[in-house]
Amino acid sequence: MLSLEKSNYNSWSSFFNNHFGSIGLKKYIEDALTNTSTLSTLDPEWSKLDDLIKMWILGTLVESLKDQVVTTLRNAKDLLDTIKTLFHDNEDARAINIDNQICSIKMGNLSTNDYFTKIQSMADRLANLGSPVADKYKVMYALNGISLT
Repeated sequence: MLSLEKSNYNSWSSFFNNHFGSIGLKKYIEDALTNTSTLSTLDPEWSKLDDLIKMWILGTLVESLKDQVVTTLRNAKDLLDTIKTLFHDNEDARAINIDNQICSIKMGNLSTNDYFTKIQSMADRLANLGSPVADKYKVMYALNGISLT
């Protein structure tokens, strides 16, 4: 599910681009169709497929994100553009917040697997925001968060 909290837009977007390309529907989400509002009223088949794509997209969004974009349903391209804008707005602020979290993470009562998974998850979220974390820093964050007492 696509979520602002998970910052998983890049992987979600890549999945949909590949999926739509594999079934021959990529033209509905690309810039190639410049006057989609006219096309959708003239071609019922185009409108039907565009609506199907919108439903697929909406079905992959968490409720809070769906509520934010449901009013922008003119066509699938507009819906995808709105979602992209939501994820690219405030990227720097979200990256700083996640970076602060990963720098101060503590193992506490987490299992070793849960602890490393949490670090990797935060690193993945940072990469999705355009701020990848080098492996050496992930190791450093992990070691700094282990309490020896």
